[in-house]
Amino acid sequence: VDSDGQPDALTVSNASGKVEWYENNDGFSVAQPGHLITTLFAPRWAATGDVDNDGDTDAVVAALTSSVVALEENSGGPNPAFFERIVDASANTANQAIVGDFDNDGDLDIVAVTLADDTISLRPNLLIHRQTLLSLDAVDSPPSGGPGAQALLAVDLDRDSDTDLVVADSATGQIRLLRSQGSFKLTSFLAPLTLTTQADADRLAAADVDSDGDPDLIVASSITGAVQVHLSDGGNPPAFAAPLALSSLLGVQALATGDIDRDGDVDIVAAPTAQGDIVVYRNDGPGTFTTTLVPSGAAGSGLALADIDRDGDLDILTAGRPAPPAAQLRALLNDGSGVFSNQLLDSFTAASDRIALRPADFDNDGDVDILLTSDQGDSALLFESDGHSPPSFSMRTIASGLTDVYPLELADLDRDGDTDALLGSSWLENQGGASPSFAVHSGLAAPANAVAIAVADFDGEGDVDIAYASTTQSTISMLRNVGGQASLSAVSVAPASISDGAAAALLRVDTTHQGRAGDADAHLQSLLFRLDNDTGSTLTQGQASLLFDRFQLYADDGDGVFSSAQDALIADEPMQTLLLNQGRFTLTATLSDQTRLAPGQTRSYFLVAQTKPAASQQGVAGFRAVHPNDGGDGLIDAIAASPLLL
Repeated sequence: VDSDGQPDALTVSNASGKVEWYENNDGFSVAQPGHLITTLFAPRWAATGDVDNDGDTDAVVAALTSSVVALEENSGGPNPAFFERIVDASANTANQAIVGDFDNDGDLDIVAVTLADDTISLRPNLLIHRQTLLSLDAVDSPPSGGPGAQALLAVDLDRDSDTDLVVADSATGQIRLLRSQGSFKLTSFLAPLTLTTQADADRLAAADVDSDGDPDLIVASSITGAVQVHLSDGGNPPAFAAPLALSSLLGVQALATGDIDRDGDVDIVAAPTAQGDIVVYRNDGPGTFTTTLVPSGAAGSGLALADIDRDGDLDILTAGRPAPPAAQLRALLNDGSGVFSNQLLDSFTAASDRIALRPADFDNDGDVDILLTSDQGDSALLFESDGHSPPSFSMRTIASGLTDVYPLELADLDRDGDTDALLGSSWLENQGGASPSFAVHSGLAAPANAVAIAVADFDGEGDVDIAYASTTQSTISMLRNVGGQASLSAVSVAPASISDGAAAALLRVDTTHQGRAGDADAHLQSLLFRLDNDTGSTLTQGQASLLFDRFQLYADDGDGVFSSAQDALIADEPMQTLLLNQGRFTLTATLSDQTRLAPGQTRSYFLVAQTKPAASQQGVAGFRAVHPNDGGDGLIDAIAASPLLL
C-alpha cells in the first residue's frame, strides 16, 4: 500500500464499517493502529489492485447494507491518502467484488456480486488515468557504474530527441554517459559510455561551447580546481576530443554557462572554493578562452546566471558564507560587455558552505526571483524581486522544518504554468499568485546521501520526471511523474487595440485530455480568467463594467484562428451578470460535442471580449486577460461527471 516493497494488510469490518490498512514493519509484524481508508455501512469485501494505473495499490470495496461498490484510490507514496469514487450506488446488497483485466485492454476492471438479485456484473474500467496530480513512487535504477557520484546532468547528448544522463564519479575520475532509449524502463538506458577525465571530477555543466549544434561537457573538481572542456562530435553515440584544460582554480564549487559578453558564443563561469572571486572564462573561439576574475565577496557553491535587472544581459548570482554561519546573496550586475558591478542583495544564515540557488520568476510578474537552500539546513528561502533596475529583493521563508533541503532543482512538476521546487526528498508546489505560497509534499523516494538532482521528461509523456545521484549507492534513482488527467495552456491572441463596440479574441486556451485509449471522454465545463490593467493590477468590477459588454467562449474549428462564423459559441455571459473576484471570473460552457475531448485529444477555446461603445473614454489605459491555470478551471469525466485533476 505504501510503495515500500513489502506487502501490507487490508481489513474489512462489517460491524464497525471500517476499511483499514496495516503497515508491514519488517516482514514479521504490522504497525498499530491501522490506517483508515473509508467507513461504509456494512462493508463485506475488499479487493486490491492498481485500478487507476498510477503505480500504487487501490482498494475496491463492496458494502452489503449500503448497496454500493466503491473504488478507494491511493494517492501514492509512503503515507498515502485515499479518495473515494462510487462505482455503483445501486449494487443491491453488494456482497463481493474482484478486480481483473476482463476485457484485455491493459487495465483492471471490477466484477461485483449482488445477493438480492443474484447477479454478477462487470464494470469495465473507463477511468481517466493519471489520477494522481503527482505520484513519484515508481523507481527504476539505470546503472551508473559505481558509488562516488557527485554531479548529475540531464541533456540530449546523442541528439536523438530524448534525454540522456551524465554522471560525474569523483571516486574514479570518470564521466559516465547514460543514453536513453526513449521509454521509462530499467532497460531504457544503454550501458554507460565512459569518458575518462581528471581525478576527483565532481562538477558538471553542458553547453554548445564550440557552436557546432551539439552539447559539449565542462568538467571540474572541487578538490584539484582543474577545469576541462570536452568537445563532442555530435555523433550517436558521441565521441569527445581530448580535453581542453582551462586555467586551474583553488577548487571549483559550482559551474554555470551562458553568453556573458553577448558575442554569440557560450562562456563559462566558475565559483572557486578558496577565494572570493568569481572566474569568467570568456570564449574567444575556437578552443581559446580568456580568464577574468570578478570580485564577489561571497563566492561559494551557490552560483547561477540570470538577467535580474532586465537589461538584456546575463548577471551573475552567487551565495557564500564570508563569516559562517552568516551568509550573503550577491549579484554581479553585467553592463553588457562583461564588466560587473557588485551588489549585496540580502544576508541570511546558512547551515553549510554548500548552498544551492536557483533563479526563476516564481510569482509570474516578469522578473527574476531567487530560491535558496543550504545543505544541513531545514528551510527554503525565497528572494522576491521588485522588478526595478537594479532590483531590490524581499526575503521570506517558504518552507521550514524539512528533513533535507539539498540538493535543489526547479521545474513545473504539476504542469500548472508556474515554477515548483524540488529539494531533497520534498517538493514545493507553487500555489500561484502575486506572492505565492508553497504546499510542501514530503516523503519522495529520494536515496540517502543524495548530492544531485536532474529533472527532465525522461519517459516522453510530456511531464517532468526526476533523477537522483547519491554518493553511497551505485545506481541513479529515477522517479516518474504520472501527472494529472488533463492539462491547459494559454496563448495570447489579443490585438494591440480593440475599437469601441467591437469584439476580439483575447486568449486561446489549449486543453488536452491526458488519459489513455479506452478511458472515458472528458468535458470542458468551465474556464477561469483574470482581468488586469496595464500596470498589472486587477480590474475592479466597476472598471470592467465600463469597458465590456460581454465575454464569450468559442470552441475552435481546428484551424487555430478565431472566427465567430466558423467557431462554435459555448458560453456567453453579459457583463451585467458577471461577477469579478479580485479580477477573476468564470465562464461556464454548455456541454456539447464541442466541449468533449477524447483521450489524447487537444481542443482549443477562445476567450472573446465585446467592448462597450464608449470603452475608450472610461479612463483605463489598457487591459489584458490572463488564464491563471492554478486549478480554478473545470473539466469533468464525461461518464462519472467527477472533476478531473489538472
